[in-house]
Amino acid sequence: MTAPTGIRTRIREWRRSQSPSEARRKSLQIAKQCIGSGWFDAKVRIAAYLAHDGEVETTALFEYLRELGRTGFVPILRKEPRRMLWFGPYAGTASMRPNRYGIPEPPVDQGTITDARELDLVFMPLVAFDPRGNRLGMGGGYYDRTFAFRLDEPASAKPRLIGLAFEGQKVERLEAQPWDVPLDAVVTEAGIYRFPAPSA
Repeated sequence: MTAPTGIRTRIREWRRSQSPSEARRKSLQIAKQCIGSGWFDAKVRIAAYLAHDGEVETTALFEYLRELGRTGFVPILRKEPRRMLWFGPYAGTASMRPNRYGIPEPPVDQGTITDARELDLVFMPLVAFDPRGNRLGMGGGYYDRTFAFRLDEPASAKPRLIGLAFEGQKVERLEAQPWDVPLDAVVTEAGIYRFPAPSA
């Protein structure tokens, strides 16, 4: 089995090799799949990332939320505990500043900070995924630490975790670690992969 670092390197290179127009076209197809899924129908609190390093673009999802008169949330790096996330309202990039990875995030304001448990659905970035719902991220562990409570709670516990990826990011098998938080679904330009709850 290929080591995670090898998979991460290979797929990141593949992802960057796509032309901007091809990545944009696929990202719009993915956004249409998400919008048509019914996930936006209820007035749920939805978070998504801002694309970086060739990830699936999420601009269309935030635009759709705005059309619905609703606010989307984006990740904010926490100082304490380290390598975990808060979420803050997204109102465009004008009022945002880049974090240590160069990704824009809203200013930390205790009045608007949202804890992960307060969200209903989170669209997550990933480097690779497999047919069992395992996710390989960038290696920092931010999302796994932030949503670790999902490992100890029923599979129906919120928020639902939905990965966004290009079809070329699917691999045959990823070796899951005890701390890996599985996904509920992954959306690619080819369709929606829904994963059954892991057996106890």
